Amino acid sequence: MQAGRVSEVKVGACGLRREAKGRGRMIRLTRLNQTEVILNSDLIEHIEMGADTVVTLTNGSSFVVQEDAEQILDKIVEFKRRILGQPRTADQLSA
Repeated sequence: MQAGRVSEVKVGACGLRREAKGRGRMIRLTRLNQTEVILNSDLIEHIEMGADTVVTLTNGSSFVVQEDAEQILDKIVEFKRRILGQPRTADQLSA
């Protein structure tokens, strides 16, 4: 981790946890050419569902990805559960 890129995040009453700045909002998606892109899920403006899935961010950037809209939403929900400390559902545990 680079210097100056660490922030402290309060975790309940038990203390502080360090994590990379920005990492707390990221999800991994796959472009059509198989390269991975890591996006800030808080900046997703909309997802277009058609022949290709296009993720558009609030800054106007667009990414065509392999995952469908439902998979992207699942990644966002799973990520938010993980950072908020919410338990997984029975379906998620069996997958």
